[in-house]
Amino acid sequence: MTNFQRRVYMSYKMDGKDAEAEAYLKQCEEAVKAKPGMTEAEANAKAETHVFCDMDFRDIEDECRRRRIPLSMQRVVMETALITAFTKEYMQGGAAQ
Repeated sequence: MTNFQRRVYMSYKMDGKDAEAEAYLKQCEEAVKAKPGMTEAEANAKAETHVFCDMDFRDIEDECRRRRIPLSMQRVVMETALITAFTKEYMQGGAAQ
């Protein structure tokens, strides 16, 4: 779970919306799981969605550090490298988290 997703989850919890919080948590866990037989285009689309929709700048930096991807002053450079790394992971059948 990314920092961004964690903040959304906690906002549900603080508002007393426990059912919505648990549904969101389950949705986040399902979103990063790879599907068997995924094509490269599907894996790339899934990786792009994960990076662009589910991650804030701090999440991107953390994932780059974890994968030993050089940090850059340009966010797009790190996003592109992460999308490539996530796509490879999805193609190998692993989860990106």
